[in-house]
Amino acid sequence: VRVSDRVDATEHVVPYRVATGDSGRYFAALLPVEANGSRLWFLLDSGNIAGTLVATHSAELLKVSPTGTASLQVGGRRPITLPTTSSEIILDGALGTSYLMSAGALTLDLRGAMPARLPDEGPRR
Repeated sequence: VRVSDRVDATEHVVPYRVATGDSGRYFAALLPVEANGSRLWFLLDSGNIAGTLVATHSAELLKVSPTGTASLQVGGRRPITLPTTSSEIILDGALGTSYLMSAGALTLDLRGAMPARLPDEGPRR
């Protein structure tokens, strides 16, 4: 994850939610993930090298294979095929390093509480 004070005109704004835990001492960014008409919120987890974790309940809602690969649309961007692993986790899922490496630079504006910004993919076809 690259943090930048400058917002480039070619970036794509992605909505995100912040979870801070019971005490407010933690920070977790959650990005919207869609597949087959359903939307859930996945943790952005740069320490997750296992690929994309998909909770069992999420795989059913998104109608994707819990293990193998899945075509997921993150933050309204074009669908991306990511390796997935099923897991019994409390969250809907977690986007790991495989997503971060394919998505390009990601900027979170923490001061302004702005949505996440990803490089623009260009015009949709």
